[in-house]
Amino acid sequence: MIKQLTQVYKAFLKQIILVVLLVLTLSYVNVQIVVLSGSLINTLGNNVAFMPVLIFFAVMMLVQHLLTLTLKFYEERLNFRITNQLKALVYEKLIGIKTDRLMAWSHDDLFQMWSFDIDEIQKISVGTVTSFSIKLISAFIAVIQLSRISVVFTLIGLFFYLIAMIPIHFVGKLSKRAENKLRQSMTGVNKTFYFGIDFIRLIKTYGKTSETLLDFEKASEEYSIRKVNQLTLSNLFRMVALVLKSIAPIAVLLLASSRVYSGSLSLGDLVVAMALLGTISAPISEIGTFLIQIRSTAPKIDRLFDFLSENDEQADTNRCDSGDKIDLSGDITFENVSVVRNGQSIVSDVSFIIQNGEKVAIVGESGCGKTTIANLLTGLIEADVGQIKVKGKPISSVEVGALRKQLMYVESDIYLSNDTLLNNLTLLGGCEPQLLSITRALGFNKDILNMDEGFQTVINANGTNVSGGQKKKIGFIRAASVKKNLYLLDEVTTGLDKKSAHLMTDYIKNEMNATVIMITHEIALCEAMDKVLVLKDGCLIDFGTHKEVYSRCDYYRELQMSEVGENEIG
Repeated sequence: MIKQLTQVYKAFLKQIILVVLLVLTLSYVNVQIVVLSGSLINTLGNNVAFMPVLIFFAVMMLVQHLLTLTLKFYEERLNFRITNQLKALVYEKLIGIKTDRLMAWSHDDLFQMWSFDIDEIQKISVGTVTSFSIKLISAFIAVIQLSRISVVFTLIGLFFYLIAMIPIHFVGKLSKRAENKLRQSMTGVNKTFYFGIDFIRLIKTYGKTSETLLDFEKASEEYSIRKVNQLTLSNLFRMVALVLKSIAPIAVLLLASSRVYSGSLSLGDLVVAMALLGTISAPISEIGTFLIQIRSTAPKIDRLFDFLSENDEQADTNRCDSGDKIDLSGDITFENVSVVRNGQSIVSDVSFIIQNGEKVAIVGESGCGKTTIANLLTGLIEADVGQIKVKGKPISSVEVGALRKQLMYVESDIYLSNDTLLNNLTLLGGCEPQLLSITRALGFNKDILNMDEGFQTVINANGTNVSGGQKKKIGFIRAASVKKNLYLLDEVTTGLDKKSAHLMTDYIKNEMNATVIMITHEIALCEAMDKVLVLKDGCLIDFGTHKEVYSRCDYYRELQMSEVGENEIG
């Protein structure tokens, strides 16, 4: 990942070099203008000497303005382009990262990183560093110029300015600690805000409005207090540094006054000396703020590096075959597959074979490993032990993108965009004739006729203007209208009435010419499937036809009886 970041900056190497050269030149010009101001004072009354100095001074002022504008232009351009490249790098990582590792990251933190942190990091790495570098380089040049006027003045200035830097290290540590606490508080505010958005109906239904507002006020108050503490710390440092650095020019002025009266030091040189002291003190004034900004940005840089260093889905596997070589139209074999997460067994020593074209239902209680089986087949997670093969070929040896192009996965939570119904149905590229055929087979055409604009009805974000059953139908139709060799259906019948659920399973059984794995908790629908795979606590309990499993598996019968009881109560 360091290599990738290096490549981002290397791509803009010429612009970076140009900015560095502009910084060096501008720093030199800044000091020369100060020196020329003293020459102007010394040549007052001497028209022959004064006019050339004045013209040169005016030219240098013009050059200073031009350099400043040019530097600003290239600085902003460089900042914008590198920021975009870094955001692209983060998004590329977001797409390629292992799913289980992505789930370990807070969505709020990822959004904060992408929306704000990268901009702030880059602003400091280009804008703040450039500005401080000009002051620092100008200060070094000013030290050389001041030593030509008086070594004593230079030593006095450096002595008091070094004393002014003593609090910096201490304040820097405090500022980093304050920034970490501030970020934690900001995360708390964001979480409370997003909770209010995501669960607004639940909050209102159970009369939790006042409690939610109180939680938000507490989080906001904590953030405000920590922000004020951070600002107080920063301003306190500035005040201390200002007092300490003001001693140097006062001491030099007292020492120089006698030399001016005696004629050993010209008035112009005194003015230049005082101005050079100001130039030397400039980075001293800014270094506290600069270090506070750097230290406060350090946690954001650490988080960015941590995220970019996460393993990609294929980074530590032997996936090397191309998409042309993978074909999921063969038998699917699980050989002693186990998955362990956080020391807990999710799937334990599971072995079975699904023949090509079979329709298989996976049943079991919540948390038994049903969705994990689907995630293993899609490459979202990898088995810790054992192998998964298609046509005898381990899928771990196949490029994960090519693997996913051969299958269709319908998750339990159906995604709907704020677009027309037709565009939501064709989101995955399904052809309209097939789509219309499935729509009629599921009876969804009647639902569409009852909508105001039919296929052109606009679906709200997250499908808030359609029922849960309609969302399931939309998700199934758009997936089934795309030809694939393997379909993974996670709870596609949940939320459907009995008639709609049976219409869907009938279509799966009779019309889908592919291998279908349907995750469900509705045992009544399993009769339509070729095979039933029963899981309990991550272990395979039984596998066979509905009749075979029902006759020999007590747990399967318990699941069915439990379902019948729930339906009777309902």
